[in-house]
Amino acid sequence: MGPSARRGHPRQSPQNHNDNHVCSQVQVGDKFTKEVRMLQGVRQGCPLSPALFNIFIDELARRINAAEPGDAGVQIGEQLLRCLLYADDVVILAKSPEELQQFINIVDQFCSDWHMNVNLKKSNVMVVGHPKCKCEEHASVCQVCPPCPDGCGCAACARWTSHGKRVATVCMYKYLGIWFNDKLSWSSTCSPKLRGSPTPSEA
Repeated sequence: MGPSARRGHPRQSPQNHNDNHVCSQVQVGDKFTKEVRMLQGVRQGCPLSPALFNIFIDELARRINAAEPGDAGVQIGEQLLRCLLYADDVVILAKSPEELQQFINIVDQFCSDWHMNVNLKKSNVMVVGHPKCKCEEHASVCQVCPPCPDGCGCAACARWTSHGKRVATVCMYKYLGIWFNDKLSWSSTCSPKLRGSPTPSEA
């Protein structure tokens, strides 16, 4: 049962919604092009788009939040967080490598069920609050920052996979336009701007 069906709407494929023969035209000056039939999706900038996506992606949050054990996730105050969703940006929170892999597996299954693929070029793991170590493999682990002289703790040792492919571990990650680092400080974003130098995304 899909997200829309759970809310009382019959589950249909996108092609089943084309009975009204929705068409679009492009205006150039005072003239219009020939009609182009819309076979799927919504028009560019249509306010219905984020609402439909919210209904769709809600199923992923439900699956992650329903996973066992019940204490999996990160406790922040009185709130137990397992995932953060903003539009099509998804952050998964876990307190152990095993929990994180479990959540990744849930995402993989969700994507398989709905014929989607995870873009591993834009997907990374960042370990926060880990002890330092001298793992020799660290130099090849982080794909954003240079090798740390003291190693990167369990980030250099643990391995996470998505659909059988390794998910890269990084020391910094950009989320909603802000660079976060594994120390959860603002230095990655604020320091370059205070010095007048480019941030990692601009360098």
